[in-house]
Amino acid sequence: MPIAIHINTLPGQTDPSLRHFLQALFQEWTADAAGHQFLLIGQKKENSLSHLSSNNCSWQEAPAPGKSIAYQYWQRVRLPLLLKKNKTELLIAAGGMSMIPSRIPSVLLVYGNDLQRGKDKAFIRMLQQAVQIIVLTDKDAKHLSHEYLITPEKIAVLKAAPAFTNYPLSFEEKSILKSRYTEGKEFFMYSGIIGAHQNLTNLLKAFSVFKKRQGTNTKLLLEGPINQKDKAFTDSLAHYKYREELVLTGELPPSERAALIAAAYALVDPAMRPHAAIPVMEAAAAGVPSICVAGHPVLEADTYLAADMTDYVDLASVLMQMYKDEGLRNQLIQKIGSRTVSPSMENALDSFVQIIKPLLR
Repeated sequence: MPIAIHINTLPGQTDPSLRHFLQALFQEWTADAAGHQFLLIGQKKENSLSHLSSNNCSWQEAPAPGKSIAYQYWQRVRLPLLLKKNKTELLIAAGGMSMIPSRIPSVLLVYGNDLQRGKDKAFIRMLQQAVQIIVLTDKDAKHLSHEYLITPEKIAVLKAAPAFTNYPLSFEEKSILKSRYTEGKEFFMYSGIIGAHQNLTNLLKAFSVFKKRQGTNTKLLLEGPINQKDKAFTDSLAHYKYREELVLTGELPPSERAALIAAAYALVDPAMRPHAAIPVMEAAAAGVPSICVAGHPVLEADTYLAADMTDYVDLASVLMQMYKDEGLRNQLIQKIGSRTVSPSMENALDSFVQIIKPLLR
C-alpha cells in the first residue's frame, strides 16, 4: 500500500525532543511495516529519515513552510501531483499543514502550534477532512472534541516518549558537564524552542526575582533552537539584567541535551498548559526533579513541583522552594525513582500501529 508521510513542518512546529520522537517513531514503523511503500516528504534539514535502511522508502524534499510563492505552489499544485503520481492511498500529516488533498484519506497529528490555531478555517477544514486524528494527551483530545465538535471516536491518543534513554549521572559526570557549560555552578534548565511564545519571559522574570532574593550563583541554562522570527524577544536577551548568569547553548545533539538534563539541579518547563513534555520525562528518568504546571499527563502529582506559569512571582517562589529545601528536593528524587514510569518508544510504536492498522490494507 503506498503511504505518504508529510514531515515538512517538523522543524518549526514543535520542540526538538518531540521532533526526535516523531522521527524515531516513523523510522521504526517504516522499517517494520513490510508490504507497504513509503514516501517521506520533508525539508533538507530533516533528511536523517531519507537514509532509512529499509528499501521500501523514498524521499522527496519540499520547500520550507511559509507565505512564499514557492511554498503556496508546492501545497496547491506540486504536492497533489506528487501524491497522485505515487498512487498514494494514505497520507499521514505530522502537523503544521494548512491544507491536505481532499481525495486522499489522511491521518492528522495535532500537537504543538496546531493546538493554538483557534478558529483557523483551514485547520478546521483539515480536522473535518481527516479520517483519523492523533493527539498526544487526553486533555488535547477533549480540547479538540469540545472546541471543534469532533466525535471522540475520531481522535486517538498516542503517548509520546523520549527517543533516547536517559540515566542518572555520577557526581563526576555532572561536574564535567557543569564545568563545560556553567563554570562549575549549579543550574536550572529549560529545553525547547527559545522564544516568547514558550512563556520564557515569565521564566526570566522569575529567575530575576530568584537571583535578587537568594543571592546565589546558580545559573539558568536555556537549550534549544532560537526562534529567528521572534526578534524582539531574542534581542531582549542581550539586555537581560542577569545576562551573565544566563547560558544559551543553542540546539544540542540529543545525547548531549539528555546528559545536560541529567546534570541539572532541576528542569523548568514554563508551558502554561499541560502537554507532552518529553524533557520532563527525560529528567525523571535521570532522577532530576522538575517544575511545571499542574496536571502533567505522565508524572504523578507529588513527583514534581507545580507553579502557576502565568504568574512569574509564583514561579519564582517555587524556584526558591526547590533551591532552599534540600529535603523536599531529595524526597522528589526518591519518589521519581520509585514510582515514575515514562512511556517507552516500544510502547509508543505499538500504540501507533494499533491506531493505523484499521486504515491499512
